[in-house]
Amino acid sequence: MDDIIVSAPGKIILHGEHAVVYGKRAIAASLNLRTFLRLHVCDTDYVQVTLPDINLNFKWSLADITKTFQFPFDIRVASTLPTSAGLGSSAAFSTCLSVKKSSMGILQALTTLFLPMELVRMNQHLLSVIGVSHPALEEIVHLTQLHGISSKLTGAGGGGCAFAFLPPGFSGEKMDLISKGIQSLGYDCWQTQVGGAGVMEHPDISDIPDNLQNSLM
Repeated sequence: MDDIIVSAPGKIILHGEHAVVYGKRAIAASLNLRTFLRLHVCDTDYVQVTLPDINLNFKWSLADITKTFQFPFDIRVASTLPTSAGLGSSAAFSTCLSVKKSSMGILQALTTLFLPMELVRMNQHLLSVIGVSHPALEEIVHLTQLHGISSKLTGAGGGGCAFAFLPPGFSGEKMDLISKGIQSLGYDCWQTQVGGAGVMEHPDISDIPDNLQNSLM
């Protein structure tokens, strides 16, 4: 049996992450930060799952789980998504595990959505009022505002991640200033895109980003 290599995108909540608690709708979009999973059927007597990004490795004897699995295999996972940041790394991993080979490629990412900066600013203000923001998030919001960019938290809040939309034609020099400013505060900064591909099947390991290939081997 050939190896199966799949990937799934992360996500951001553009609007409504706390409105859903009250039965309202939220707007989400996929990111082009992804989790990759490789399943390799091997000639061993165990099933193994390795997640090197978070230093976890699980191994079960095939004799103990024959009711669940009839053949040995090795699963390895690598990701460009940060963990515990509210960007859907766990959901992307679960999606990779649940996708069967016959159904790969039919799931689509949510479409790219445009939110005016004024709406982003308004949403962040409301989230702050109800107490789900965080001093670290407010630092990032303030810094981006100094450069004419609105940002807001995504997900549950209380930490995690914030995002900002850059308008067309936004200069690379300004982007570098914002990135360096965020990093100077002790935070990480990712430049990504909204509305990337959904679940994907990859023909072989060469289709995976170079910096992740070793983790999947």
